Amino acid sequence: MIFLILLVSLILRLITLNQSLWLDESINVLAGKSLSFWQFVSSYPIGDFHPPLYFGILWIWERLFGYSEISVRFPSVILGVASVYLTYLLGKELFSKKVGLVSAWLTALGPILVFYSQEARMYSLSVFAAVLSFYFFTKLLKDKKFLLPFALSVLLVLYSEYLTYLILPAEFLSALVFNKKKWREVLLGMVIGALPFIPWLLVFPKQLSSGIQTSHNVPGWAKVVGQSSFKELALVFVKGIIGRVSFANKTTYGLVVLIVGFFYGLTVWKLWKKFNDQIKMLTIWIVAPLLVAFLVSFAIPILSYFRMIYVLPILYVLVARGLEEMSGKYYKITLGVLVSVSLISLVAYYLNPNFQREDWKDLSKFLNNQASSQNLVVFENNNLPAPYQYYDSGRVQSVGGLSKFPASSTADVINLAKQTQGKDKIFLVDYLVEISDPKRSIDRELTQIGFKVNKVDNFPGVGLVYEYER
Repeated sequence: MIFLILLVSLILRLITLNQSLWLDESINVLAGKSLSFWQFVSSYPIGDFHPPLYFGILWIWERLFGYSEISVRFPSVILGVASVYLTYLLGKELFSKKVGLVSAWLTALGPILVFYSQEARMYSLSVFAAVLSFYFFTKLLKDKKFLLPFALSVLLVLYSEYLTYLILPAEFLSALVFNKKKWREVLLGMVIGALPFIPWLLVFPKQLSSGIQTSHNVPGWAKVVGQSSFKELALVFVKGIIGRVSFANKTTYGLVVLIVGFFYGLTVWKLWKKFNDQIKMLTIWIVAPLLVAFLVSFAIPILSYFRMIYVLPILYVLVARGLEEMSGKYYKITLGVLVSVSLISLVAYYLNPNFQREDWKDLSKFLNNQASSQNLVVFENNNLPAPYQYYDSGRVQSVGGLSKFPASSTADVINLAKQTQGKDKIFLVDYLVEISDPKRSIDRELTQIGFKVNKVDNFPGVGLVYEYER
């Protein structure tokens, strides 16, 4: 059964793997292509607020297998499938083989876990590192021979993603509460695992300073990277339940979430009757990281649901254990609902471009089909966005419309009068305009020099493209 689960999880993570790269992915890919290995793992992460391990993996992988969408995303696919297997081992270790298999199924089908297993970013690595650490933590509580594997898992966590660190105090707390004889070994394992991480502490202050400075210099950026809000906290579970699927009608969206959430809540409610140490420990593993991330986000904007998806496999283990407490008929109905919702969400994601990543691939095709010496493409940025650079064939002249990012007035717009000399048609791409040019200064400048909007096109995730003519 576990091999069937792993096969299904692999297939689900391969479907639509060639969809367009989005902004952060393409920035990673292009930087990895142009920088040396040392630059990519030491200097580059200062501006991209993450530890270096994923960047090292991507740099090596790109040079072995190329720079296509499928290639650069495949390490995340592998890590996603491996996380399914680790969830099986964890559920089996804590409870039973049946719990392990059901939690592995739920992880394999988890729509948001599938989504981030298809992304050339470090979030699939974060999930893998977290579940690996939880697994070896449970093994260490039973046998001290797992001290070194646990230490290595701690090292992997430290080099994977910063918010994944929040599992470490959760593990230590659960050792103190539920196995007081082992807390020293757990602490020792963490210390041993942290020792090879010390060199990175020379870089971290620069990263922190850069991140804080960016949040201060770019108004609205906090909304993108994550704010401390109950909504963002709730999204960890909402997206975990139904993935990227959304509804234009928010009432319908809320109703669907409530109905599906009821069945998840039903499984957890069944555990209250047997609220033993294992259940309490798993609860700490979920609640403690979320609570700390929520509190830290009042000072540093870090709380985004996708950074916390590493708690979802733990939730699935809890749900699987709750299902085990149900009688045959209710067990089948509840499991059927949970599986059906995940599959429906995945099908919607595969078929609907609005639930996928930013469609820079089709945008670039569209713009390059407009190739003419009389046409100009302008971006609401001070340079050409990385995904456009990745897909652009260079057939149409393109410029960043801002001399300063973000723009505060028309003084921060490039000399459009000069740039548009001899041009009959201008295409303005308003990607992230709320952050880069909230006063719409480029539009005002184009209007002032005699252009007016003739047509508007929309590309999922990227936004609107305004076609101006004199």
